[in-house]
Amino acid sequence: MYFTMPLLNRRAGDIDNVFTYLKWRGDLSFFEAAFNEGDSLILSLISYVEFDGIVPGVNSEESITIKEASERFLSVYKDADSLTLTSFMSKTIILLKEAAKTKRFGEIRIGKYVNQIDTRKDKQFSASTFRLDDDNIYVAYRGTDATMVGWKEDFNMSFLPEIPAQSEAVQYLEKAAGQNHSYIRLGGHSKGGNLAIYSGVRCSGEIRKRILSIHNFDGPGFTKDLLLCKEYREMLPRISNYLPQASIIGMLLEHAGERKIVRSNHFGGILQHDAFSWEVGPTGFSYLKELDKSSLLMEGIIKEWINKLDMQQREYFVDILFGVLADIGIEKVTDFPKISNARLRAFVKSIGSLPVETREVLAKTIKLFFDETRKAVRKEIQERLRPLGTEPKNDGN
Repeated sequence: MYFTMPLLNRRAGDIDNVFTYLKWRGDLSFFEAAFNEGDSLILSLISYVEFDGIVPGVNSEESITIKEASERFLSVYKDADSLTLTSFMSKTIILLKEAAKTKRFGEIRIGKYVNQIDTRKDKQFSASTFRLDDDNIYVAYRGTDATMVGWKEDFNMSFLPEIPAQSEAVQYLEKAAGQNHSYIRLGGHSKGGNLAIYSGVRCSGEIRKRILSIHNFDGPGFTKDLLLCKEYREMLPRISNYLPQASIIGMLLEHAGERKIVRSNHFGGILQHDAFSWEVGPTGFSYLKELDKSSLLMEGIIKEWINKLDMQQREYFVDILFGVLADIGIEKVTDFPKISNARLRAFVKSIGSLPVETREVLAKTIKLFFDETRKAVRKEIQERLRPLGTEPKNDGN
């Protein structure tokens, strides 16, 4: 059975994560043990579950408990054959099931569910509102899902002042929070963290006053214009940015405020974006003092690369890249492992059929990325040699 995968069985090298946190704190209400960052991460991850037709929608005043949501979901999707999921998405379903069994989460009410995919607007947006037993609400924004639409929208952040999901996030918060006077917590993982911050900054002043905290779990950043605005600076003390020690996604674009570095049991790089690999104790995360050098190196490479492309070049590159992926039938991340030799040939053919000037833009952009990578790695090697008494060479790059 798909949903009874034994993730709770401990193995050598395992760390305490959100599942073990449920064992420690699951029998305590929020009055007995105050809401903390571990709770916030769990609700943010549960928001990835596709509750279409299960949780009441954004225009409804009805809500159901997490326990009811879990029971309804599992009654609709009874086995693996009915779903095509990444490993990360499957773990969110197991988390929902385990959280539903606990006193702490089982009776939390969830409502105002929304899930929008619009290929014409390059929009992927989803959010849910949770009401805790302390009568405060938690608005959780879903991160990028498995659709290419969602991934393209993320890339669009590099040149658009506001992506459609950010605009939707503000409207959603106004609707979800504007109909009551509860205090509000916002959170999200990946793009969801970006949306949580953006909505908290761009919402009305009356709602901003009621926001207790914003938790950004390894979400990408923003343009410098947003970081400099008055509302962002005012909200900054309530924003917490959490990154695994070898973060890549959370280092993209511009950030402000303290970075809290969380220990992950994945080897490094993009795999650490999986928040199920983060170490969670009874009262919150296990922290490290600093990011891995690999994360800082990648941050420098990507920023140098992006800064050398103007807005038009960035947009052109993104449109070409995702246009070619669409041509060969890649609609979801889960399609990549299924790429056949025929699709690979179609990919090459699709690239070859592009106009000459378009191929040149694509080639130059990719070459620029690898040039920046080469220079950054060379600089890193030179810096490591410096303490040994070897002065770095200046090769003009």
